[in-house]
Amino acid sequence: MVYRIHFTVEDLARTRLWPRSLPLMELGAAVRTLQEPGHGVRFRAWRRHALAGLRPDAAMVLELIRTRRWAPDFLTRAEAGSPEEVLERVRATPRARIRDDLAQAAADRPLPSWTRHLADDRDLFQQLCDSLDHTYRVLLSPHWQRITSNATAEAGMRTRQALAGGLEHLLTVATPAACAGALPSSTSHWPPASKATCTSRGAGCCSSRAISRRDGRPSAPPANRSRC
Repeated sequence: MVYRIHFTVEDLARTRLWPRSLPLMELGAAVRTLQEPGHGVRFRAWRRHALAGLRPDAAMVLELIRTRRWAPDFLTRAEAGSPEEVLERVRATPRARIRDDLAQAAADRPLPSWTRHLADDRDLFQQLCDSLDHTYRVLLSPHWQRITSNATAEAGMRTRQALAGGLEHLLTVATPAACAGALPSSTSHWPPASKATCTSRGAGCCSSRAISRRDGRPSAPPANRSRC
């Protein structure tokens, strides 16, 4: 399937590179990688350690963030800040947004029955947030400093590529197997088949350190993700 993003001139002018890792996007990528059956040599030790450390209540997060499926956006949104700050903001998510994000995810696949009460049952929602905090501490916290250092270094490299070859060159070399097509549109080979516009806000591109593969193909949504 193909996801095509259309850029206007204003979008291209406002496209930017994030110089640091975005905690929820990294956590979503890590959860998907944990559930991906392949890449045994690269991820076997990490998966074994992570699965041994996760409590049973981590299942709430794993049920909502699935490999190659949309997750509710309040769990994986592109939001800057320290992991602790961003995870705390999730707890303050308005009920209306919880409902909307769950509805969008449910359009892609059936959600667990307990999610029907998530927006109105604050105790249940706090249980989900506790599960999200725990999942971060097990999957990413031990590696966070290295993740952010690598992301900062790559952002510098991508900035030099954009200066030398322009945005089309940057988008091509950043995810050569995930994206195709020439500007003013970019095509990402990841479901669902759809079209999107950036509504003149531009796109923010960041490199995810949790999901890139040696062969350059994504094991979840594309490794260098764009959010409009």
